[in-house]
Amino acid sequence: MRILVQKFGGTSLSTPEARDYVISHIRRELANGFRLVVVVSAMGRKVTHMQRTPFLIS
Repeated sequence: MRILVQKFGGTSLSTPEARDYVISHIRRELANGFRLVVVVSAMGRKVTHMQRTPFLIS
């Protein structure tokens, strides 16, 4: 079993396009057979926004 840990935050989550890229990256690694641990971090008020916005991968 291959496990991959990925961390995303800051500019990699700052726009809808950037978030779409992160999602595509996660999906690609899942398709490559990895089991993922995904860590999402942000600064300040962005955390509250992320808690209110579903971040769906599947």
